[in-house]
Amino acid sequence: MRAGVIADHLPDGKKQKARLEDGYQEAGYRSGWQVLSNSAAAVAAAFLWNAIFVPSSIQARLSRNVGLNVPELLNLGRVPTYDRGPTGWCPTDVAVSDGLSRLLVFAALGWVAFNLTARLSPDALFSIDSFPAVWAIHWRRS
Repeated sequence: MRAGVIADHLPDGKKQKARLEDGYQEAGYRSGWQVLSNSAAAVAAAFLWNAIFVPSSIQARLSRNVGLNVPELLNLGRVPTYDRGPTGWCPTDVAVSDGLSRLLVFAALGWVAFNLTARLSPDALFSIDSFPAVWAIHWRRS
């Protein structure tokens, strides 16, 4: 079915989006590979953080079971164990392992935020007829 024919049955913002996108599908279909590839960097950062800083985590156990000692592999030396108690440390503290904990936390959060923004922003821009949204659409195309 052509995008123009589908667009006739959609709300205004989605009509515009359907006309502009080749192969538009109503639910924004994503294949399993797209979902996995979009989350791989965040999953890797979260896996590494847990394997390094929480020795009792499933990620650390999986790493050890396949013969990997992640902190040793990365030449980290002595790594503090994460403690959520009142005397524990914050995962975003730059002093923890020379900022490695902070880097991994923000890498995971940043990647998820980036993908969420990339997924939601086109829908929001097409459904708002306000000046900033129109300007943003124009800016993206130029």
